[in-house]
Amino acid sequence: MPDSALPNRILLECIAGRDEHARIMVDERPIRIGHASLQPALAIAEIPAAEGFLLIQVRESILRIDATNCLLPIYIDNSEITTAPLRETDVLRIGNSIWRARYSTGRGTTDALREGFTNLIGLEALKDFRLADVFSEVFKKHTSEEMEEQLIPGLIFVGSFAVPMSTLVFFLEMNVPRNISIFRIIQLLFVGGVASIIVALIFFNRLDFFSSFLGASAAGIIEESAKLLIVALLLGRTTRYHWILNGLLLGAAIGTGFAAFESSGYAFEAMLRADNVYVGVANIVLRGIDAPFTHIVWTANSTAALWLVKGNRPFAWDMLKAPAFLRVFISSVLIHMCWDAPFGLIPLPLVIDLKFVILGLLGWVICLRLVQAGLQQLNKARQELSLPAITD
Repeated sequence: MPDSALPNRILLECIAGRDEHARIMVDERPIRIGHASLQPALAIAEIPAAEGFLLIQVRESILRIDATNCLLPIYIDNSEITTAPLRETDVLRIGNSIWRARYSTGRGTTDALREGFTNLIGLEALKDFRLADVFSEVFKKHTSEEMEEQLIPGLIFVGSFAVPMSTLVFFLEMNVPRNISIFRIIQLLFVGGVASIIVALIFFNRLDFFSSFLGASAAGIIEESAKLLIVALLLGRTTRYHWILNGLLLGAAIGTGFAAFESSGYAFEAMLRADNVYVGVANIVLRGIDAPFTHIVWTANSTAALWLVKGNRPFAWDMLKAPAFLRVFISSVLIHMCWDAPFGLIPLPLVIDLKFVILGLLGWVICLRLVQAGLQQLNKARQELSLPAITD
């Protein structure tokens, strides 16, 4: 059908109210709209059966509304009408529903197809919407300063998490029972890491006499206690993960979160203070080198020692008095205190001083001994079940 032969049609659609999304195509033929009992295909909810109907049609390219046979008040632009034209800028109110006229005089086949698709999916056609606006910033040239601003958050986050997460993989592999899901580990990393930092900040505020007396070394007492408290609160009641190697992994997850978020904070603070991104990068690199030898292994050791005492029982505060736990926990505290203490032994490249090499190795010697104790625990359990042993 040629475009000139198309009938003059106008779309009447409800944009709000009980009849929202209703659409009625109107041409020169008069149409009655009202209750479903009158004409089901053109039924609208706002006109009850006893209230009559509206007569609508297009005359001289204008949509006409005839409310002569409708007992319900009908309004156009807040004025009650009996008969009146409804132009594209007008608002028709039937009961509590709002209607608008969409004029489409002289439309071609493409417009008819577009309208049919619109009616089919029940969504308005795209208007003043351009993909170019959505992606306008993608291909725009940016200054070096703008690029740095966009990259800094990702640099801090990825840089601070990269090495700690890699270290956590080792403890994941050491968990021979394979009874802890990745989801659980990631949950502990984020929730436990953030929670332990918050608790540590509260301890620093409440126990400031430690800092006054011990200086930076006070972090060894405060931070290790904060992380252990979060371990007890988040995991103390569970008896599902009762192996020593489970405790090693669970503690490492919380230590990883603490280390990564602390590094992010230090890097961000360094960038702000120096107003230079390279200072933050240097901070991230240095703490990345230190990460496998600090919070991750310290918290893993303390938690594994607690699990050695706890076994398959719920956590009780009396367990903290057990010598098997205290020896390992105090070693983590002392190593941490020495790590932060303002003294050195022999300056070295990359790691700054020999002190950090010695302390890092001590932490890992304790960790590997706990791995050995965990494997022995599993072997003992397997022997009791007459299963093949696991070798170191």
